[in-house]
Amino acid sequence: MVITSDDNPECKFFLDVDSPSTCSDGCEISIDDPLIICNDNNTPYEISDDSFFVKATINGVLAGNSWMASDGSIGVFGEEVILGPFDALSGVQNIFVLSNDVSCLAFLSVPTPPICFTECDIFVELIDSTRSDNGTPLNPSDDTFTISVLITGSHGGMGWLSADGSTGLYGVESILGPFNVNDGAVSVSFWADNVRTCITELIVNVPPINDPSIVPTLSQWGIFILSLGMLIIAVSLLRQNQSLYLEKSIKCICVKRDYP
Repeated sequence: MVITSDDNPECKFFLDVDSPSTCSDGCEISIDDPLIICNDNNTPYEISDDSFFVKATINGVLAGNSWMASDGSIGVFGEEVILGPFDALSGVQNIFVLSNDVSCLAFLSVPTPPICFTECDIFVELIDSTRSDNGTPLNPSDDTFTISVLITGSHGGMGWLSADGSTGLYGVESILGPFNVNDGAVSVSFWADNVRTCITELIVNVPPINDPSIVPTLSQWGIFILSLGMLIIAVSLLRQNQSLYLEKSIKCICVKRDYP
């Protein structure tokens, strides 16, 4: 530093002053008001392609004008920005923001949002069970039955499959069977079509034989009685024919004896 006299410019004084340390505490960067936004990539039943973004405002003090983030994003301090996308299945994301002008760093740890990683669910509802007499209303031993079910699910693909080999779509009523009544109650397992660990089970008892839907109708009773009457007449005629045949078949057996 040079100090010069006003009256005599040639009169000068030289003063050496050491530069003091900075008067501030240094630069600061903050990632404020972070908001996590999930993206299912238009596949709500498939979690493997899910991702998420982080919406935030990045502010800086004595950090210059601009910044760069570890995901490759760049921006100006004080403006709202969207960071990402990040893989929803990769766990916690650590985001770093660095000032472009000075060595100033901010750090944000973001956990995977629950909405991006929902466990698979599958539910089955029994709508109806129907018994069939197989055309023999008085012989329940050969009866079968079918069941009507409605299966719903989420994050497990578009449909389901069952242990008996049936398949279907969520939200569409489906009929399974027939099952043999002699086997008793039936237990059927259902899986999500792309998540085999997502499973549910349905147990259905055999519909009762006195279900009004399986009581023989008047016409069925009429056919049965007519058939029974014809059988009785046929047996009676057969017996009469057998009696006549026996009468005609009797022969006289003569014994010839010689007298002395």
